[in-house]
Amino acid sequence: EELIGPGHPEFWNHEKFLPQVGIRAKSGHTVSFVLRPEQRVLNERLQACYREKKWLVFVKPRQIGSSTFFTAVAYQHAAYRQGCYAAIPAHKQKNAKLLNAIAESCSDKLEKIYRANRSGKVFENDGAARGRRLLQNTAFLIMSNRLTAQDAARAQEHYAAANNMTDRMAALYLGCALDGTAHKEIVGDFYTRFKDYPLVIDKWFAAQAGIHLPKTIDVVKKLRQHPDFNIRNPNRVRSLYAGFAMNNPVRFHSRDGAGYRFLADAVIELNGINPQIAARILTPLKDWKRYTPDRQALMRENLQRIAGTPELSNDVFE
Repeated sequence: EELIGPGHPEFWNHEKFLPQVGIRAKSGHTVSFVLRPEQRVLNERLQACYREKKWLVFVKPRQIGSSTFFTAVAYQHAAYRQGCYAAIPAHKQKNAKLLNAIAESCSDKLEKIYRANRSGKVFENDGAARGRRLLQNTAFLIMSNRLTAQDAARAQEHYAAANNMTDRMAALYLGCALDGTAHKEIVGDFYTRFKDYPLVIDKWFAAQAGIHLPKTIDVVKKLRQHPDFNIRNPNRVRSLYAGFAMNNPVRFHSRDGAGYRFLADAVIELNGINPQIAARILTPLKDWKRYTPDRQALMRENLQRIAGTPELSNDVFE
């Protein structure tokens, strides 16, 4: 099947794509997926960006509809329209290169935006302050995307100056991608500082699981053995396994199949502990037929391994 990317005229055509997509309701019936008015507006704006060849940087918004559109249409839409999910990691890798190009060519402008919107010593939580933090952290992450020594130093400075969770999380995301002293200081301090706050530590696990770098599979394996990881804690399971398998397609779909094996091991272990969570995190393997043949074989191999589990629960089997 022809690979259709965001630049293809049919990619964003919801009239051709969306009627083919159905959502399974709890009743078992399949209902059509329909764009709400605000989602159609975003659809049109996204098309305009591609037509005009503008840089498009996605920051997850809080408005109703926008994030739903991005996850349910832009992400899954790309998968179905391109005929194989393998195009998604390729698309994300391409985006990384584009962000590096932006960081290099617009470094002075990004630095100026970053410095002009730095959070003050006194925390403010009004709309203007939240907007400045969003702009500051967007510029911070783009210009630090190359992971240079200068980027590492900036991450340490950003983390040390943070007086709110938004700024601290931005530094954590970058710290997870870095190596060496900056990584140890940021990631280690975040854990020590918030180890008594379970929901924050969930973010700590998820941030590390979502890094699009080759080291991530080894990182998540180590996190599985971390003293604060509890396989019986649904939130902790979701933060690690869903954070990796559902939010990090680049590493989950690595060609060696390590991501599939990591997830399948968890599903098998959870089958007798919490079959509902096991079934939920199994989701990324369900559409194995939509991938390239080499990935199909690896995914099917792990699905068969799960199917062969003694006393397989009905939730996982379905």
